Amino acid sequence: MLWKLEEIQWEDSEKGGERKLEVGMFLDPRRWGEVKIHNPLLTNDTKFTDYLLTPITLLPSFLHNLPTLLAALIPYTLVLFSFALFLAYNNFTVVLGDASAHQASLHLPQLLYFTAATAFFSFPLYLPLRPTIFSFLPPSPKATLSIFLSAAAIAAIVHTNTILHPYLLADNRHYSFYIFRRILLRFPPYSLFAPIPVYIFAAWLQRLALSADVAWCLLYVFAIAATLVGAPLVEPRYFVIAWVMWRMHVRERRMWVLWMEAAWFVVVNCVTLYLFLYKSFEWVQEEGRRQRFMW
Repeated sequence: MLWKLEEIQWEDSEKGGERKLEVGMFLDPRRWGEVKIHNPLLTNDTKFTDYLLTPITLLPSFLHNLPTLLAALIPYTLVLFSFALFLAYNNFTVVLGDASAHQASLHLPQLLYFTAATAFFSFPLYLPLRPTIFSFLPPSPKATLSIFLSAAAIAAIVHTNTILHPYLLADNRHYSFYIFRRILLRFPPYSLFAPIPVYIFAAWLQRLALSADVAWCLLYVFAIAATLVGAPLVEPRYFVIAWVMWRMHVRERRMWVLWMEAAWFVVVNCVTLYLFLYKSFEWVQEEGRRQRFMW
C-alpha cells in the first residue's frame, strides 16, 4: 500500500473537509441565498448549541454550491476510490499479514489515550493557558455538572469498551506494554478508572489551545474517530497524524514556549534513542538475539 489507512482517512476527512468549507463558504458567497452561517471560533464561551447549529447552517450552503463542491473534491475522491479498489483486491480487509490479529472493532478508549498522549508530548504548549485555567477555579455549578457527566460517560466507556489486545500485553519491547502493565492494570479494575480526571483535563486543554472554528473542530473529531476507534491495538504511531493536524492549528508564537517545546522533543528523543541503543535485552525463547525498546 502506498498510503496507510490512517493517511487515507485523514486525506479525505481533513483536506476534503477543509475544501468543503472553503468552497461552501468563501468561493461563491452569492449562492448562499438567505442562509445565515453559524460557525464561531472556539473560545471559552463556546456552547454545546454551537456544535449543533454549525453543521445545520452549513448544510444549505454546501447544497447551494454542490457542483463547485464536487469539482473541488475530485482529487480526494480519487484517493478514496483507489483505496476502495485495494479493499476489493485484498478480500475487503486493510491488513497485509495476519488478518486474524487485526480485526476492526469498536474501541472508544483510543480517544482517551490520544488526549493523554497529546498532553504528554505537548505540555509546553499548555503552560501559557495557566491564567485561563485558574480563572475557572473554583468551577461553577454548570461546569461541575459538565465535569461530572463527562466523568460518568468516560467511566462507562472504560468499563464496557476497554480492549486489551493480545499483542499489547505480550510484547515487552513497546512502551505501551509498560504503560498498561505498570499503570493502567496495576490494580485492576480500579487503576483503569484512575486516569479519568487526567483524560478530562487533557481534553479540555487540547481544545483551549486550538485556534480554529467549530466546523474544523467537528471535522477533526470525526477524522480522529475514523482513524482510531476501529483499532483494537494501542500504539502511539496511530496518534501521529492526529497530533500533527492538531499542532498545526495551535497558533503559538511566543519564543519561550516554542523553545521549551523543542527542548522537550529533544529530551524525549534522546531518552528513546538511549533506551534503544544501550538497554537491549534477550528473550529466553530467542537467545542470542537482542531485543530493543521502541514506540
